[in-house]
Amino acid sequence: MVTGTLLHDLAREGKNHALAAAELLKKRGCTQAAEIIVSHMDIEVNPQAPLSEAEIVFLADKMVQEEKLVSLEERFASRLANIGGDQEARAAVVRRLKQARQIAKKVERALGETLEMLKTEQLNHFLKEWRITY
Repeated sequence: MVTGTLLHDLAREGKNHALAAAELLKKRGCTQAAEIIVSHMDIEVNPQAPLSEAEIVFLADKMVQEEKLVSLEERFASRLANIGGDQEARAAVVRRLKQARQIAKKVERALGETLEMLKTEQLNHFLKEWRITY
């Protein structure tokens, strides 16, 4: 999961970057990381299934903006505001928000507390420290 987390935006500048990064990693024998990366933009969520590594990376991708931990509402509000009249793009954003909310519920069940409880200065501090030591 660490590899998938660190490399999920490997090909971010290109079109369909999740697929491009996954293909690049598959060619280098990193199939498990590729499977996680390919689903970090869209993922099928089964609320009854155990929490998966791909779901954690998907949710983390949606809750971290640059170096800041943000709520799903913050992250998706800006996306929706910038879409304009493109109904297909709007539907994709709404679908991803729904997926992220489903995963957030699974995480909260697993942790026994809400993500808002975890969204603290301590977590933001961890993100800054991680970037420095990376």
